[in-house]
Amino acid sequence: MKILNGFASFLIRRVYIYLRDLMLGVRHFFNDFDNKQVFLRLIADVDGNNVVITDKEYNQRTSENWKIKMNFRYNFTEDKGDAKTGREAIYENNFVALSLSRVF
Repeated sequence: MKILNGFASFLIRRVYIYLRDLMLGVRHFFNDFDNKQVFLRLIADVDGNNVVITDKEYNQRTSENWKIKMNFRYNFTEDKGDAKTGREAIYENNFVALSLSRVF
């Protein structure tokens, strides 16, 4: 039984960063011919670990067959943390992405 308890605590430490989080999000459709959409998301840790993740996304059809998507994510963390908290997985893991896709 001690092995199972040790394994469970190992799993809890590995996913600790995703426990007790609060996500607020808004999605807005502009209802136009370009099919514009905006997504805004905010994820905050309610345990007091000072971890906040923001995500912004914009989609739009540029023509009848092409669609553009822009995404921006920024993580607000005070420090890298250690393996027990799991914050090193998202520390300075910010990105900006632009994609162009063909639709039918």
